[in-house]
Amino acid sequence: MKNTLIVLIVVGLFCLCNISFADIYKYADKEGMLHLTNIYDSEPCKTYGCKRVMREIPLSWERISDNFYFDKTNVTKSSDIISVLVYSIVTEEERKEIEKEAKKRDSDKSLKYLLYTHESVLCEIDCINRMKKIKKITYRDWDGNILDEYTKETSEWDRISPKSAFNKLYKKVCVTPKNPSKKK
Repeated sequence: MKNTLIVLIVVGLFCLCNISFADIYKYADKEGMLHLTNIYDSEPCKTYGCKRVMREIPLSWERISDNFYFDKTNVTKSSDIISVLVYSIVTEEERKEIEKEAKKRDSDKSLKYLLYTHESVLCEIDCINRMKKIKKITYRDWDGNILDEYTKETSEWDRISPKSAFNKLYKKVCVTPKNPSKKK
């Protein structure tokens, strides 16, 4: 009886591991809209052709838009400036553009961008002035391996566009029920 219970627990844990670490696939529909799924044999994947982009997104990442997430466990505030790590799954067009730019600098090193599927970006958000600044960009392959990394020591503050994913992020990290945004 005791051995049976141990076997059932081990099998249960194994099943949980398989469920919680599913791969993520992307496809573009006929309008060109990027979609993500963890079901490779779904009807849209069969119709539009899915491409595996990464391991499952960790539970600590909250979705902002179709391919844009932020790490809700890694948000720090200093005065009215919030530092947050965002995560973006790149489209094929974005990947090709980065590969083309890398090829201009070093054609041999540009080959690694064939594996480029997503990036993590450390940014700061000025909650008072509704602006953002990119501090660090890390390009990654679908396994999360770092392909390239850039730290921007002197990046400029940019306005957050009202229709952008960064505006949705701004609303998540800067606007709280106690601190609603004020119209200027």
